[in-house]
Amino acid sequence: MNIFNTFKPVSTAEQIYVELKKMLFDYQIVPGQKLQCQDLAEKFKVSRTPVKDALNMLGKEGYIGLKHNKGFYVVEIGLKEAEELYEIRQAIETLAVRKAIEKSDRESLKLLRQAMETYSEDVRGRMLSRKRLILDANFHLKIAEIARNESLVEILRMIFSKIYLKHRVENLSPQRSVMADKEHMEIYQAIYSKELSVAMKKMERHIVLGRKNVLGALIEQRGLGLNRKP
Repeated sequence: MNIFNTFKPVSTAEQIYVELKKMLFDYQIVPGQKLQCQDLAEKFKVSRTPVKDALNMLGKEGYIGLKHNKGFYVVEIGLKEAEELYEIRQAIETLAVRKAIEKSDRESLKLLRQAMETYSEDVRGRMLSRKRLILDANFHLKIAEIARNESLVEILRMIFSKIYLKHRVENLSPQRSVMADKEHMEIYQAIYSKELSVAMKKMERHIVLGRKNVLGALIEQRGLGLNRKP
């Protein structure tokens, strides 16, 4: 299930918007890639107009860019944007942990543990992929859902969408997933035990280390001249 896509399409352009978002989600189109309207129109069996409308919709969300005489392309996350998003994550996820401890029950903790174990299974069983990033996001969103604050969930969903759908998986460290798996367990245990200060500190550290991984990859990419321009 695409945890980043809650939009319900009505028009043809909206349907194509959803399909393009799924392609981003499934890594069928990747950050830095140039997009041809005619190719997409043929793929979806529509005219170029709804395709352009869909691309413009994604452009307003920051996923698609448009350059004069070069056309549409998939936007890659920048260093400044990543820093800002992680700052917001640190603020709202510590809040989510606090509220989750207040409102958790046996069933919600069971679902959180399932999300944690699903991520853990992926770490043990396969190479780093976009799917693992989505499973990581799902663990964090489960905590926000336990907090029973819909606005918090939607803000966090947007942040994960921008961090993970706009970043190339191959630039991230696979070793970070192993560390994150252990950190998820520590966060879960602290929430389960209702150890508020421990849970908040564990979450804050987890996000700081995740931020370091993503920013480090972006800095290295820049240093090696790997920025992909359309």
